[in-house]
Formats: sequence, structure tokens, C-alpha cells
Amino acid sequence: MKRREYHHHHHERHTLRTKKPDGFIRRTIKGLAKKFNVSSRMIIIGFIVLFMFSGFFAMMAFFAAYLWVRNPGKIEDMFDRTVEKSRNAFDTMARSAKFNQTAAAGGGNPSYADDDLDFSDLKRKFDDLEKRTNGMEEHVSSDEYELKKEFDGIT
Repeated sequence: MKRREYHHHHHERHTLRTKKPDGFIRRTIKGLAKKFNVSSRMIIIGFIVLFMFSGFFAMMAFFAAYLWVRNPGKIEDMFDRTVEKSRNAFDTMARSAKFNQTAAAGGGNPSYADDDLDFSDLKRKFDDLEKRTNGMEEHVSSDEYELKKEFDGIT
């Protein structure tokens, strides 16, 4: 009978205790659920499925998620800075390549550089030149041109 009382007493003591703080796994799962606005159960299922395919990758993903949840905003800021640096580097490379290409085409003088090349205008000019050239070819190969040339030679 004493044993039963102890058990009952132990049970009451346990229920009166304040809630135990969450461990890092539970905090990570709750944090991910909150960030993605899904239930904790969905996060757990996702990690289980990932673990079935690749345990190592699942552990790495969970560790990364733990760091993400533990340091809110830091990873996003780091990612934004990295993207901005990459974008700036790409823009610089593109401007440099365009400058070099224009300098080579313009005889080394980059003042001819046009930042917004309009290929439709260039195509229109090319089509116009092609029509004019075709017209000259027709005129030069015509009988009328030969006759006029002979007439000019007589005078």
C-alpha cells in the first residue's frame, strides 16, 4: 500500500512541476513550423522522408535548420549580402565584357559604345541597304543600262 501512495504522490508532484523547457530538436521543429506556417507534424514527416533517402543530408539539413531557427535573420542577411555581391560582380563582368567588345569593334575608342543597342533599328537599316543594293544590281544588269552605257561611249 505504501508503494501505491508513493506512486500517487510522485504523480502529483510531476503534474505540479512547471513545464520543462523544450530541447533543441523540439525548438528547431517548432521554429521551422512557424517560419513555413505548417504544423510541426509536417516538419517531422519531411525530415523522416529525407532521412530515408539520405541520412547524412537529413542530419546536415536539420543542423542548418537549427542554426537558422536559433539565429533569426542572420542567415537571411548573410544570404542577401552574398546575392548582392554576386549580382554586383556579374554586373561588373558584363560591363567590362561590353566595354572590351565595343572597344574592339570601334577601333579601341569606347566612346562609340551604346548601352542600349537597338538591333531592330540595325536590322531595318540592313534591310534598306539590301533593297538598295538589289535595285542597283537590277539596274546595272538591265538592257537599258547597257544601252545607256553605249550611248554615253559614243558621245
